[in-house]
Amino acid sequence: MTKFISRTILKKTLLLLAVIACFAFLGFFLGQQRQRASQDVQEIERLATPTFETKLNNEFEFPIEEAPVEEASFKISLMEAKKVKLIAMQGEPIQAEADQEFLVISLEIENKNNFPFEIDSQHYFRVKGEENKSYAPDFYNGAIEIPAVSTKKDELAFIVPAEQKQFKLLLGSVIEGGKEEIEINF
Repeated sequence: MTKFISRTILKKTLLLLAVIACFAFLGFFLGQQRQRASQDVQEIERLATPTFETKLNNEFEFPIEEAPVEEASFKISLMEAKKVKLIAMQGEPIQAEADQEFLVISLEIENKNNFPFEIDSQHYFRVKGEENKSYAPDFYNGAIEIPAVSTKKDELAFIVPAEQKQFKLLLGSVIEGGKEEIEINF
């Protein structure tokens, strides 16, 4: 009988040790996962932090093409320019190559009219490059609707050399011609 009790105690002890070992392994594994996730978040925050940024206080008014009334217009206000290594597009992170960064232009589009209209802001912005080439935004939101009597925020991103600190932003309708030149210096 004592042999039976000894075997039962031994089996229960081994089972208890196996359960403790499983919990210890799970604790270690989950701790490693949390540590990796924390490191990933820190890396994303580092890449998304602007290397340079500057406030822009420029406002421009444009006619609304195909407006239901004559002389309807909207206003684009340039808010900020910044350079970052990481942007999000449709919820997915996009990282610039080692020798590149993103020049991100933040803007507001104001509609004081009593009717909505759509705008694709990429058609109003270019970055002037070498040999007077005009570069369109590499990342943009596409056509957005601006409801009546409201303002919407928008952003555009251009891929630029990481070491470049001076830019010439061209603002104006691609179709209509004349463009305003805004200098951005970091």
